[in-house]
Amino acid sequence: MRQGWLHAARRLLGAQPPETRQTLGFLEPVCTILEGGEKSLLDPLPPEQREFALKVLARCDADMNPPAPPPERYCRLTETWLEEEIEGRRAIEKVWRMRLACRLTGRPAR
Repeated sequence: MRQGWLHAARRLLGAQPPETRQTLGFLEPVCTILEGGEKSLLDPLPPEQREFALKVLARCDADMNPPAPPPERYCRLTETWLEEEIEGRRAIEKVWRMRLACRLTGRPAR
């Protein structure tokens, strides 16, 4: 996403008339930071523009650093839930087999 955003922002800035380019000028420091510049370039921006720029940078950082795998506890809980689900289905299947056997043999169900 980092390279795509950088490319799109540069193209957008280059294709605008001067007054629009001035309005979107806060994207220039974002591009520079994405290319390896310091985040201190955002300091002179107004709070709304700085907040937007930081959100863009955070999103790019999140794409570069995928989230950590779930903790081991989560995996054990999921495994336990799955085992319980399988046991429950086996119990239901056993009851249905017994009912079918009773119907086929004519014996009363328990």
